[in-house]
Amino acid sequence: AWKAGLCPSVPPDRCLSGFEKFECRSDWQCPGRQICCSHACGIKCLDPVNVSNSIRMKPGRCPV
Repeated sequence: AWKAGLCPSVPPDRCLSGFEKFECRSDWQCPGRQICCSHACGIKCLDPVNVSNSIRMKPGRCPV
């Protein structure tokens, strides 16, 4: 099971010192609502992006 939300995008130029150490292997190793995210800087606990804000629903129905 995972915590709710999506990992935010982190541009490589936001890395403090190149590739950083791994902080986690799963969401449950992260405090509070943070989730375990893999990105250009390494693997660390980050605040999730709200799913409802990151996914836009299109009107209509999906084909069966």
